[in-house]
Amino acid sequence: MDLNFLKGTPGVKRSAPNWTVLRECAHKSLQFYWFRAAIRFYNGLLSSSRANLKQAFHADLKLVPRAKSWAWEILRAFEGLRGCDTNTQAFLQGLPICYSGFAADLRFRMRKVWRDIADINPLESDNKVVTYHSWFACPLLFISSS
Repeated sequence: MDLNFLKGTPGVKRSAPNWTVLRECAHKSLQFYWFRAAIRFYNGLLSSSRANLKQAFHADLKLVPRAKSWAWEILRAFEGLRGCDTNTQAFLQGLPICYSGFAADLRFRMRKVWRDIADINPLESDNKVVTYHSWFACPLLFISSS
């Protein structure tokens, strides 16, 4: 969805920070959707009956230590997830990744910035994120369930 359209929905200026607009409109960042789609693609690749797809994946894995490749990007994106080690090992061994657990970990990582600032007083901080979260953002009642 176009950010200019999203900025027009709540009636904010085009200069408003993207993260505030995404949060107000309950949208996730593009990185969330890309990473989730990449894992779906990976799991689909493993279940495919085409040998050439699996050969291309294994060739890409061999490039990881030497060059930036699709597999390198995925492995780097796993960093910071609660299931980082499990997902990395499964990926390197060519095993499917549990999609539901992965998506929950990804949501948890995305909300980290809001959890970290939840108890900071906006009057004692000059951080825009703290001010926004304390005075304008909807409370994240579902954080503890993720």
